Amino acid sequence: MSNKANIQREIIKKSHQRCEEYGVNKEQIFPTKILKGNEVSSHLARNEYLLRVAAPFMEIIHETLTNSGFFILLTDNEGCILRSVGDPEIIAESEKLNMVVGAYMNEKNIGTNAMGTAIKEGHPIQVTAAEHFISAYHRWTCSAAPIHNNHGEIIGTLNLTGESHLVHPHTLGLVVAAVRAIENQIKAEHTQEKLNEAFSYMKSIIESVSAGIIAIDINGHIKTMNNWACSMLNFQKEITLNQPIDKLLPQWKDIIGRFKRGETYMDMETNFSINGGKERYDLSAYPIIDTNKEIIGMVLVIKGMQKIFNLVNKYTGMRAHYTFDDIIGTSPEFSQVIEHAEKISSSTSTVLLMGESGTGKELIAQSIHNASPRKNSVFIAVNCGALPKNLIESELFGYE
Repeated sequence: MSNKANIQREIIKKSHQRCEEYGVNKEQIFPTKILKGNEVSSHLARNEYLLRVAAPFMEIIHETLTNSGFFILLTDNEGCILRSVGDPEIIAESEKLNMVVGAYMNEKNIGTNAMGTAIKEGHPIQVTAAEHFISAYHRWTCSAAPIHNNHGEIIGTLNLTGESHLVHPHTLGLVVAAVRAIENQIKAEHTQEKLNEAFSYMKSIIESVSAGIIAIDINGHIKTMNNWACSMLNFQKEITLNQPIDKLLPQWKDIIGRFKRGETYMDMETNFSINGGKERYDLSAYPIIDTNKEIIGMVLVIKGMQKIFNLVNKYTGMRAHYTFDDIIGTSPEFSQVIEHAEKISSSTSTVLLMGESGTGKELIAQSIHNASPRKNSVFIAVNCGALPKNLIESELFGYE
């Protein structure tokens, strides 16, 4: 007797011993536990995922074995039948023994059988004729394999049952192959779920960045972009995706070429073609590299130039903080100065402010700046007293 046959015999022997300890009656015909009514629908709902994943593979086996005298059963991890598929005649025979959806096929409820024993032993098994514990099942040959989730836990079994004279080792092989396909599908869906989760995180990150972000492939087609980019560039995402970026950024190939030469592309003032005109933006680009270290695209990070100026102003102090509303004074002379300053704010002419130290010349200068069309631009205060005499002229009237 082969080693495999010895192992099979030992497994059946241990199963029969367990059945005797459980008090299973060899002459019983039906499983001792069968769900009814709402219990069945609730149980099926809890196992909806397993049912959905396994259903296509059960149909494939059924199509392969049509008119063969076999039927397929899917159980949960406790041996409860979730679905049966097969020819009407053989299904009718199984239902006479209450092998129906909701019936528990574990060893405690119906003795040694492929489904219950596969769950108990944790590996595929074929049980035929008198190897079953109860006499009513001696007519059957059953082949079952446990189905595992991504954590290696048994979540159910797939079983193929037919008349005992139809026993064949290939039957178990077919079941094992189908279970592997089911487990691979579970792994694939788990991987897809993780990818979707990662995509959701990435999308949230991209949308949270206060800059336009565009990803293009190696052929220059726009693959994704955030809402900031759509707003800045006046794009409609649904229309723009998968369109070439040539019109917006004609020099995109040159940027790819820089990456191939090992160069970077950071904070470059770049003209974008928008609505027939040119607009300046700060552009940084980053290559997208695959596992073979090949460049397959790039990510563009676009910032408005005014935003850059504002950032510089924020951290260098080059910003006018005061307005005319901040200046307090009631004398006629003071009111006249303020009125005159407000009038000349819109002028492009140079303004000369004269007065003693501490009289508020810079306060007036900042107010003029903030009332002018240049209020969003840089305000630079220069301490002329600290400059050499030969530099004052250039500072006041410009450099050649």
